Amino acid sequence: MIWIDFWKKRIWIAIKVENIAIPYSIVERHKIIDELKKIIKERNIKTIILWNPLNMDWSLSEISKKVLEFEKKIKEFFPQIETILVDERLSSFEASFVNNNYWEKDDIAASIILNSYLTNFIKK
Repeated sequence: MIWIDFWKKRIWIAIKVENIAIPYSIVERHKIIDELKKIIKERNIKTIILWNPLNMDWSLSEISKKVLEFEKKIKEFFPQIETILVDERLSSFEASFVNNNYWEKDDIAASIILNSYLTNFIKK
């Protein structure tokens, strides 16, 4: 299982290692499909979790619309992979309490979201 934190230029990836999410890599957006091919093969990935940054009123944000387009692209290239959308509106805010460095904060946010998903949605 991997978690993808999607932005305009870069994409943060966290991976599940023994039921714990850890930061894995930061990838330039134009290189993401090649990186996913590598990760899916190396780690036998079956599920990709995509953050879905909804607006506070639950409507789709501009980035959320891009995430939905990206999800379609994932399904086109990797039809065998399950994709799951998870709301992550406040993850970067939460990560800022761990580390205030801009790049590391989003790397940590990706891990926080995956850990939250693992804790709240995966049955032990």
